[in-house]
Amino acid sequence: MDSAGNLAIFTSPGRHPSSVGLLLSVAAVLLAGCGGVREQSATQPSGSQTQQTNQLEPTAAEIGQPELTPPQATEVPAGPPTPTPSFEGVALPEEFGELIEENGQWTFNGQPVVLAHHTNADGDVELWLSLATSPAWPLFIQRQDGAWVLGVEEWMGEITIVNTNEAPLQVSLAEFDGVQGEDLGSLGLELAPFEISSFPSMPPGSYQVTFSFDVVGIIELSCTIELSNDSQYEFIAVPEGIAVLEENFIPQTASDIDVRTSPLCGF
Repeated sequence: MDSAGNLAIFTSPGRHPSSVGLLLSVAAVLLAGCGGVREQSATQPSGSQTQQTNQLEPTAAEIGQPELTPPQATEVPAGPPTPTPSFEGVALPEEFGELIEENGQWTFNGQPVVLAHHTNADGDVELWLSLATSPAWPLFIQRQDGAWVLGVEEWMGEITIVNTNEAPLQVSLAEFDGVQGEDLGSLGLELAPFEISSFPSMPPGSYQVTFSFDVVGIIELSCTIELSNDSQYEFIAVPEGIAVLEENFIPQTASDIDVRTSPLCGF
């Protein structure tokens, strides 16, 4: 807030302050989402009815027809399993630190670590070295040319969350496999009223951001995004809902920035 007690909205260099101004002018028209679940039921015949029906049906031999043999399923041979990367021969640059093997477990700075191959959107395969507790967040990356780099040096994506409400904002950020839907790791945080929080150097991938707050009633919303290496997302909480902005996206209507209807959510 400024010295006069007014709410001040900060934007990072390269952001569009006009987009934030647009958000505040259209926030009042954010539409509430709704949905329903349709229930279906089916009536199954009782055991006695099924038995009676089977007794009335003639067999294939009784009507002079040959009995058919059910087709056999064709077995498809499984492909070779993906080899697990080995720590043997892996040597980090001296300035990064040293990998140590302890009782069959490799560690970095006393923390267990794992290796995994990661395929980028352009098809390049990299070797990721991550903490065993968070394999989706690599500490170091070995490029295809063999060079090791810090994970944060490879990532330019950023997610910023602004809470303009007078109530706390609960946020959950989860990365998942966009193809198989597998959860790759998540974190949660609480933003105080008028607080801003940023997540710089985010790795490219599929993310679901979930919000919950209570101003005039509990509101729970979520947005699923595909974060590229240069994506710059902003989520702004207002009493009516959550607005979403992206540096390269120019909204045309209020629905374009409402997470319930924005094309930015749900890739």
